[in-house]
Amino acid sequence: MRSATPATRYRLRPAIALACAALVAGCASAVPAGSDEAAFIASGARRIAPEERAQLLVGNTVVGNGFRVYYAPDGRKRVRAGGLTLERRWRIAEDGTFCEELTRSRVEVCVDSGRLYEKDGLFRAFRPDGSAVRESFRLVEGDAG
Repeated sequence: MRSATPATRYRLRPAIALACAALVAGCASAVPAGSDEAAFIASGARRIAPEERAQLLVGNTVVGNGFRVYYAPDGRKRVRAGGLTLERRWRIAEDGTFCEELTRSRVEVCVDSGRLYEKDGLFRAFRPDGSAVRESFRLVEGDAG
């Protein structure tokens, strides 16, 4: 297994963190008319409740364009992207935000990145302005390594 360089880790972190955090984070604002989010809702997408998000992660793999993240039930996660593998710890905070321990510094970072919806197995997250977070993703049962 090839390990990531610090520069590579920092390039991968934003997209992966947003996709993963979107799965567990929540935001209770109105949907802006005419937004990407409004269009996804109109297509029949279902909003995922914050309390449902953590249940979706445990024991499953988030699969996006060029990355996979497995969430082990014991609080470990394995990120695979671009031929690299990173392992770190994760948890859901009491307020429902997604928290993870950064690989090198061991600092815990918690984020709330918006509203999450699902349609036909495809998950998309949206910012408060209704614009889509860059990555959409699917969930695969178990460790899809």
